Amino acid sequence: MNYFTDSDRAEGYNPSAFRGGKIHTLDSGPALLETTMRSLRSCGLALALAGVATLSSAQFSQYTKAGDFERSPASLKEDIDEAVEEAKWDFGRVRVDPWLALRELTYDDNVGARAGDEVQSDLTATVGAGFRAYLPFGSDLVLATHVLPEYVWWRDLSDRRRVNGRVGVGLFGSLGRTSLEASVARADEARFFSREFEDQVNTRDEVGFLSLALDLNQGFAIFANSRVRRLEFRDEDGSIAAVKILDREETIQRAGIRHTSARGLTIGVGVEDSEVDFELVDSLRSNSGTSPLVQLQYVGPDFFFVIEAVDRDLEFPAAPQLLNYDEVTGQARFEIESFERLGLQAYGRRNLVYSFTDRWAYFEETATGAAVRLDAASWLSIRAFGETGTSDFRPVDVGIDLREEDFDGYGIEFQFAVRRATLHLAFSKTSYDANLQEFDRDVTVIRTGLVFGNRTVSPWG
Repeated sequence: MNYFTDSDRAEGYNPSAFRGGKIHTLDSGPALLETTMRSLRSCGLALALAGVATLSSAQFSQYTKAGDFERSPASLKEDIDEAVEEAKWDFGRVRVDPWLALRELTYDDNVGARAGDEVQSDLTATVGAGFRAYLPFGSDLVLATHVLPEYVWWRDLSDRRRVNGRVGVGLFGSLGRTSLEASVARADEARFFSREFEDQVNTRDEVGFLSLALDLNQGFAIFANSRVRRLEFRDEDGSIAAVKILDREETIQRAGIRHTSARGLTIGVGVEDSEVDFELVDSLRSNSGTSPLVQLQYVGPDFFFVIEAVDRDLEFPAAPQLLNYDEVTGQARFEIESFERLGLQAYGRRNLVYSFTDRWAYFEETATGAAVRLDAASWLSIRAFGETGTSDFRPVDVGIDLREEDFDGYGIEFQFAVRRATLHLAFSKTSYDANLQEFDRDVTVIRTGLVFGNRTVSPWG
């Protein structure tokens, strides 16, 4: 089966988009849609408030696309083994899989969708070609590497043209009773910045990751991981260079114990220590904290759920009275298989996202949603979703206007897979209703993309 998945440690599908979204007063939608969105907000908010956090070791996600849903938790080692088996070329012990993709194709009739700016339209595309290689050591360890160069082209905004790409090397598997993940990677790529500023920006994301888990027998295991990350925004274009204020380094460490029952239920408890340093001297946004975390996970043949809560206690030394953050964040996901090919999904998340403005330091994004997934054929998957949420912005000083936004969205996604080629098509629309009228806006996205190569999403790069 093929699913629409995104993961912080996966390459994921960064689809192309024909995109428009001039900022204007929120349009009133059909009555049924409005009623559904209100119901989701009132009933589903409890799901997000119950606590929820990404299962990767990343502290915050800068951008979460509308309807985002990682379908099921999977063993990274199993994903790597599947990628080795499906690799196209065999050079003795080395398995190589070629990669060719049109990852971005975007027409935007209002680049950045910002209020008060001169409207500018443009066409952009990103194409890439490269390879992933795997060297197994027995049945327990795999050395993996990837080299995936890309070129980002803009028709008019020539300052944004550049050569991007992703490179990395990692070791995955087990050493006796100890599971191991160790990798270093760099990704230069164009990404949408955040829901606050839905424009593509060029980033350099350098990550080192080490994860160990020791099996203690009877279903118990001790886990620990460490993630060091440097994120840099690389555009010099004056219209988007302001986002460079968020160049930063993150160090996030986790440790704890978990138990997996014979029926597949996993319960974990632990602690997370985080430190985020922004490169701007005396940045208000630099913070650190130590937070307890709880994980619940069950994967069955027809049902799965994942819930993870992190009780964050973040200190912002530059402005503690204004910015210190003490809330539960996280993510919850549920899916049940109804009939043979139909799946019903629900999800909720609460996350802290950094703002690049001089008025707000960050905002808390809470969202809930539901979706229906249909595996119409072995080569076609369809998914339709609706979601609703809020963004609450934290001012950097007293006297600055409070900013709150409600957003409602819906969309549909198609995935066509034939042999080693995968075509993605997706449509979504999100409407933002802000207490400050200048920020009312609609964002409509039509995504398309074509990838040649292993149909398995690369689990780490």
